[in-house]
Amino acid sequence: MHVNIKLEGIQLTALCDTGSQATLINEKTHRRIGSSQLHPSQIMFSGIGRDTVKSIGYFQESIEIQNNILPVKINVLKVDMITPDVVIGIDFLQQTSFTFDKDGIHLCNSNSCEIFVNFANISEDEPFHIELSHILNPEIRKEVQNIVTSYKSHKAKDTEIKMTILLHDEILVAQRSRNY
Repeated sequence: MHVNIKLEGIQLTALCDTGSQATLINEKTHRRIGSSQLHPSQIMFSGIGRDTVKSIGYFQESIEIQNNILPVKINVLKVDMITPDVVIGIDFLQQTSFTFDKDGIHLCNSNSCEIFVNFANISEDEPFHIELSHILNPEIRKEVQNIVTSYKSHKAKDTEIKMTILLHDEILVAQRSRNY
C-alpha cells in the first residue's frame, strides 16, 4: 500500500509494509533529502528478493504521514536493493493505530480517529458498560451503543464425551457364499 510522506521536508511516496520489521530508505533517496550522517550498522535484512542485504547505516528522523509525525530509525540500503524510495515498516506503524481499506492506509492519532472501538474482557457476571467517549460524533456514538446493547450472543458449549457404539442387527449384513 503506497502513501505520501514527508521526510526532512521532502515529499516522497512510500510503501507501507506490515511484514517489514524496519523502516528502509534507498541510498539515492537518502542523498536527495540531505539527511544527517549515517550511524554504522551491522544489520542484515532478508526477504527483499535476495538472500541477505546489509544495511549501509541508519539515521534517526521523524516521518510525517497524514498529519502524524513520528520518530523512527531508518536503515539505508544500496539503491538497487529496494524499488520504492522508502519502505515504512512495522517499527513506525506500531506507534499509531492504523487501518487498510480500498482507499489506502489510514493512520489515527488519539484526537482524529473514530473508527476504532475497543472491546475486551467482557464478564457475564457484571453489568455491561462500554466506554464510547472517544467517539466524537453523537449520532455515531448512539448507533454504536444501540448495536452493542442489542447484540445477542449465540453460545455453544463444548463437553468431552466418550462413546462406545455397539451394533446389534436382526438382519444379517453378510452371508456365506453359495456355490451352485
